[in-house]
Amino acid sequence: MAELKTQIQAKRYPSSDRRFSFVPEGVLESLFTVDKIRSALRHSKTQRDREYECIKSIQQGGKKTFAILVLIQRAHQIINFIENEQLQGSELDAKLPYSSKAALESILPKPDAEDFYEKQWEFTAPIFRRKTGHRCLDERTIFPFIETTSREGGGFGAIYQEKLHHSHSTADLWTQKRPDHTIVRKELKASHQDTTFEFQRECRVLSFLNCLEHPNIVELLGSYTLNGIHNLIFPVADHDLNALLQGQQPSDFSSEQDFLFALCGLASALEKLHTYSCEDLDVTLIGCHHDLKPDNILLLGTKLILADFGLSSFKPASEGSKTTCTPGDTRYLAPECEDWDNSFQPGEVGRKSDIWSFGCVLSEVITYMMLGPFEVNQFEQSQKVTLEKSDGRWTLCSFHAGTKLNKNVEVWLTTLDHTATTACKGMLNLVRQMLSIDPDDRPYADEVARCLRFWTIESIFTHVNVALSSRYRPYRRELDMLIEMERLHLWGQIVGLKGPYDKTVWHKNTFTVNNSFHQTFQNLKDIEEKVVLRSETGDDLHTKAIQLRMINDKLVHTLPEASQAALNSLLEQKLLNTDDLGFLELIKQTFDQGSQHRSIGTLAAVRYMNQLCEAPTKGHGRRMQLGEVFSKLQKSFHLFSIEEISAEGKHPTQALVEKIKYEEFWLNKLGEELFDRIGSVLELLRTASRSDKELRLPSPIGWSHDLPNHTFKLIFSIPNSGNASTNDPPRIQTLRQYIEASEKHRPALDDRFLLARRLTGTLSKLHKIKWVHKNISAFSIIFSLQLDDRPHQKIPLPYLIGFNYSRPSDPEWWSSLPQYDIAVTDYCHPEYSTQMTRVRYQPRFDWYSLGLVMLEIGLWRTLGSMTKKKETEGMSPHELLQHVQRKYVPLLDFYMGRGYREVVERCLVGDIGPETSDREGHDTDTEKFELVQTVEEQLANCSF
Repeated sequence: MAELKTQIQAKRYPSSDRRFSFVPEGVLESLFTVDKIRSALRHSKTQRDREYECIKSIQQGGKKTFAILVLIQRAHQIINFIENEQLQGSELDAKLPYSSKAALESILPKPDAEDFYEKQWEFTAPIFRRKTGHRCLDERTIFPFIETTSREGGGFGAIYQEKLHHSHSTADLWTQKRPDHTIVRKELKASHQDTTFEFQRECRVLSFLNCLEHPNIVELLGSYTLNGIHNLIFPVADHDLNALLQGQQPSDFSSEQDFLFALCGLASALEKLHTYSCEDLDVTLIGCHHDLKPDNILLLGTKLILADFGLSSFKPASEGSKTTCTPGDTRYLAPECEDWDNSFQPGEVGRKSDIWSFGCVLSEVITYMMLGPFEVNQFEQSQKVTLEKSDGRWTLCSFHAGTKLNKNVEVWLTTLDHTATTACKGMLNLVRQMLSIDPDDRPYADEVARCLRFWTIESIFTHVNVALSSRYRPYRRELDMLIEMERLHLWGQIVGLKGPYDKTVWHKNTFTVNNSFHQTFQNLKDIEEKVVLRSETGDDLHTKAIQLRMINDKLVHTLPEASQAALNSLLEQKLLNTDDLGFLELIKQTFDQGSQHRSIGTLAAVRYMNQLCEAPTKGHGRRMQLGEVFSKLQKSFHLFSIEEISAEGKHPTQALVEKIKYEEFWLNKLGEELFDRIGSVLELLRTASRSDKELRLPSPIGWSHDLPNHTFKLIFSIPNSGNASTNDPPRIQTLRQYIEASEKHRPALDDRFLLARRLTGTLSKLHKIKWVHKNISAFSIIFSLQLDDRPHQKIPLPYLIGFNYSRPSDPEWWSSLPQYDIAVTDYCHPEYSTQMTRVRYQPRFDWYSLGLVMLEIGLWRTLGSMTKKKETEGMSPHELLQHVQRKYVPLLDFYMGRGYREVVERCLVGDIGPETSDREGHDTDTEKFELVQTVEEQLANCSF
């Protein structure tokens, strides 16, 4: 046991005063193993039958108690503590420290009780935690302070900086800025009159303020009384504002904006003090600081923290804030605090007295910002005032001269005006209001805070605008950056940054709430850091414009909806007042489909299209453009309509019309390419339908531009039914409608095979000439019927339509994203339907869609009837495919034969040809389907 005693003694750590030592919290955990405890108990001849219970109690919260007993060589008496536990299940160490020797004499013999009482203090050094209330500590308490540094004290106490042993502070006590376990201890002077009252008042004020958790109000970490001396515990700051203004400490502020932002935080702290409200406590109070000066404003990096609330007070709102002045630093006192003509008698002061003091502080900070610490000292010297009194001449420094503002202060502020920035001039005007002799003429704290926020935002806004203009002088090729710079400029105009501070405008456009202000300031700061200063990163101008656009979006979101609408309207006027096609296209690219300003992109797209339509004819996209077209709707389908068309004075005729409604996403490339695509579709269909009768495609008439409805119309002749014996107009029906109408009269097997072969052959030839359809479904396959056609008759010739999203199968060819009708969505390949903005359309997706159509033909039932049942609700596209493969594809063996089922399965899984791609990673179109003819052959072998 002697060895264990030596090991315990070795764990002691000397406190900073070197008179006492303490055993740090937690060091006994590794020392007291089961074997060591058992050895000590047996050495002290503890009863063996109690050994297990003793070991358990020691390990589960009795190590300190046992360690004390080991040091006084009474280890066996651990049983006494266990027997006095009263079956409450509490840990033995929880009762430490015992308040008196008498409390221990009921457990231990008197001599042992005295030894235990004296030794226990080494093991009970306080542990400091956040939000801990006041404690009255025993005079024998040993503190875990390992370093103590005396700091300059205030009028009512001494200040010490204490470094805690790391095990005697909880993790929430420290910040990343101050991880060194150091605190500030304010010790109130015992000789000061009414010390307890002053201490209780300051504790009360700080406790209320702690509930706010305001980042610019000093936090009270804890308080205690020892030997009648009261102590307050605070976090450590770098230094105070006075040390900075006097040039005694280096500045962490790098710009005017940093200073202004810090002052906004300080103003917010004063505002919260003046109009205290806490929902958790259900209390509303009026507070006053009464001693606001640079010495009582702490600095932590670039954060200003309001501190030293020794003279502060809180009152119920019904009582008002007026109270008798308790003199602080005379230089910062408001005129009403002392009556200079009446032997400096204290006067009635309130919250407006704090506003005066804050105005004095602001004037010195502005002087430091503009001129440096030497001029701050000169400013102070200029404030000397000489008073002629009956008892002699008095000289003191003050911002006022009794009943008026110190004239030298007026001169000083006017001099600063000559070289001040716009923001600093606004601040100086605010200072003049705060230094009004009549308290009623001074602004309230909330107005001061709002005004400071305005000039802070104005300062950084002006700074980033000037920086952007000097770094980026956009020419024609850099218009995307110019557009974003214009958006930023308009944002400033909307929020009222163009001109003097107008509290009504500024209030209307937010920034009265800290969170909104902080977010706005950080957004503007991000422009400086990410767009202006990072030119060395090598980011191109387009990347910078994207970064600026993202930040602009955040800025606009801080505005009320009405202000956002006003900004968008101004931007539209600025950007769309042009006939320049290149500029219109650039607007579209800036405000693309993913932007919250899609309307601007859409307007640009409409204007762009109109310009192109009025441009001189060029490109094969123009060859089939019709002149002025009039149409009358006859019948509407999912993907097309039957309309009566009148063009260029010709007789009206019925035609099949497919519409392409364009939005901003149509302009990813030059509009000329868009027209080329439309023309290519129609010329392909005209040539193919005339030269190859096996291609079941409609014959095109031409296309027209419907500007009011933002659409193009692809106009086709209505297919002939092939029945030459009648002059009746044909009746158009989609495959979906045809199946629904003849579901009870399933067509002959041969006809269904033939229909599948014709559709397969058409798609195969489209892919061979490097074209993808992108819209195959039972809604894009039509039949031309005569009125006397019956469901049980032979299936008419099919036609494949729905070419409004079709394109050449070329990796470089521009294509729009389909806006599928909800009824057509189930035909879309899962990879494309769920990732439309990330996966380029591939030819195998056409085969997938055709596979589903062939499944409908084989079973002669609609896909909708297979996928719109209750059991499929909520399924993803992948799950829906698995459902069809599992439940319906196997039925084809019975209805169509195994060969047909295998063809459908190959279409659904994409097993049509070899997986090959070019060097750029694109699918090589028809090469991927070079074995597609095997599908046709397999279908031919299926028929009878």
